[in-house]
Formats: sequence, C-alpha cells, structure tokens
Amino acid sequence: MVGLGAAVPRAQRLKQVHQSVDAVSLFKPVTKYSAEVDAPEAIAEVLAGAFRTAESGRPGAAFVSLPMDVMVGPAPDMVLAPVRPQELGAGPAEAITDAAQLINQAKIPVLLLGMQASEPANATLVRALLEKAPLPCVCTYQGAGIFPRSMLHLFAGRVGLFNNQPADQLLDQADLVITVGYDPIEYDENLWNHRQHRSIVHIDNVPSDIDVDYRPRRDRWKYRRKPDGARSEDLTSGAVHREPSAGDCPPRIGRGSRARRCRDRQTNPSAANHQRPAAVPW
Repeated sequence: MVGLGAAVPRAQRLKQVHQSVDAVSLFKPVTKYSAEVDAPEAIAEVLAGAFRTAESGRPGAAFVSLPMDVMVGPAPDMVLAPVRPQELGAGPAEAITDAAQLINQAKIPVLLLGMQASEPANATLVRALLEKAPLPCVCTYQGAGIFPRSMLHLFAGRVGLFNNQPADQLLDQADLVITVGYDPIEYDENLWNHRQHRSIVHIDNVPSDIDVDYRPRRDRWKYRRKPDGARSEDLTSGAVHREPSAGDCPPRIGRGSRARRCRDRQTNPSAANHQRPAAVPW
C-alpha cells in the first residue's frame, strides 16, 4: 500500500493555516517509508522509493506527502517506476546444512509459522518441506491458510497473545523450533520461549531482533524461485530426512477430538480416518 497525501504549499509549511500538519512525522510510526516531496525534481525518486519499500521485505505501507504547489508545477525528470522489489537469493549452503542436521537430530522439532509463511509462494514451499519431512506445526493467528486438508494431521493449533492454547503444550516440549515468517509482534518471545535452552532456526527475509528469549542458532536466510524456474538449494532438496512412523501423535496437546483421534490411532490404527495420511514422528 502506498498512500499519497496532499499538503499545504511549501511556503506555508511553518504557518498555522488550515490543514497544516506534519503528516510525514504523523505516519512514520505506522509505515515503512514516510517522506515529503520538497521539489518537483524529486517526485520520481520519492515515489519510486515508496513503491519499492512497500513491496520489499515484510508487508507494510508507505506514505508520500505532496505539497499543493509541487502538484500543480511541472515534473521535469523522467519516470523511474516501476522499480523491482528487493530479490533475495538462497541461504548459504552451510546454514541450510546446519538447519537440516538440527531437524534430523531433534526429538521434537516444531515449525512455528507466522504471517509471512502464509504468502502463496512461501506456503507452497512450506508444504513441499512438510511432504518431505512431516513435522508438527503450530501457527500464529496471522499465519492462516497454509494447511490443506491433506496435512491437517500435522497441525497442532494456533498460538498467540496468551500462552494457554493446546498448541502451546506442544511448543513447550519442542527441543527445536523452526520459525518461518514469524514476527515477534504476533506472539511475544517472552511468552513461549522464556528461559528455554533449545535451538531456534529463524527463516525470514529480515534478521531477527536481538532478544534474551529469542537467540536463533541460524538467522535470516530465505529462498525464492529462480527466474528460470529452477529452485535454489533449500530444505526441500533432500537435506532433511525424517521418516514417518505410524501411531505417533502430538504429546499431550489437549483433551478434545484431536487427542481422541490420536489415542484411537495408537490403540487401533484401523479406527483412524481413512482420508488422513499416516501420523508423523514428533
């Protein structure tokens, strides 16, 4: 989203006139980019920067303030749009190998999926990973729309705001947490990882914040499809090897219908819904 707002003429900026307000400062706390066009020659540069910032990294808005005298004047310079958003490449091979080893060696690895993981391209890659390595998953409330029906047996539930959900019980028992597209504003680290001594792999297009309760062993690596359609080396390329074992279920995730289905699979595998794939090793 890019917002364009009119402003009083530049000569009246410091006067107490009708509709005089410092809109740039007003929008800075709630946007990724907030600027005013001070001269007609800067219009192309400011607008190109606004669109590029809004479309790159984590989703967010940009705001451009346009003084009235600038809008009615000539724009002498060339148009710089469209400007391509920032493109990210594959993560370092060493980081991918290390993350795969952590997953392969963990007893209870858990995927924590945030808002960015629900973007169509990212969700497709998450599903590809889960097909190769069926891992238990929890989602923040913002990370909806990732799981198809065929993968619901991997989904332990939602987390966020309060540390009192059934999925929190699974997250508490994890010895490895892989966060994908997770933003701390979705679920405070202090609530789900306070004084935990376990490895964390942070997968995102921005680095993690430095926090006493969130110190990833691997940070800031993310991949996209190459322009020619070839996939960059990633966790779905065969580095992760976790074989499903029938009968395993999420440990103590609640007493509802999900828990009853798990007990049924453990005592009588034929009682499981025939449409559900085999349970997974967590």
